[in-house]
Amino acid sequence: MREQRRFIRYEAKGEVILTVKNDASCQVNAELADISFVGIGVLAEKKIELDTQVNIKLTLESFGETITAEGRIKYAQEIKKFNANVFRIGIEFTNIDKQAIQDILNYLQANICLESRRKQ
Repeated sequence: MREQRRFIRYEAKGEVILTVKNDASCQVNAELADISFVGIGVLAEKKIELDTQVNIKLTLESFGETITAEGRIKYAQEIKKFNANVFRIGIEFTNIDKQAIQDILNYLQANICLESRRKQ
């Protein structure tokens, strides 16, 4: 099957807080799984329905900065992780500082290159 994504996804570790836009009392804490220029993938204990608009607070491990954004739930599926059920949620950015996300991706790419050089 041919890859349909337009942007590379980078595996990343971090914490994500999702707040449903029309219900501020609905907040979901999640673990960052991957990130790209157009969105993120997270693992959460709670499901959020497709097309739900969310506010995103993203703290990437070792990056040292918290990024805020807005997004829409594009994917949500229950999966098993270490004998527990969690939800794999894909979120498309609808509003984010493009320079901030580019800085994160550059940082991740630089770390991948550094790690590769260390292994040689």
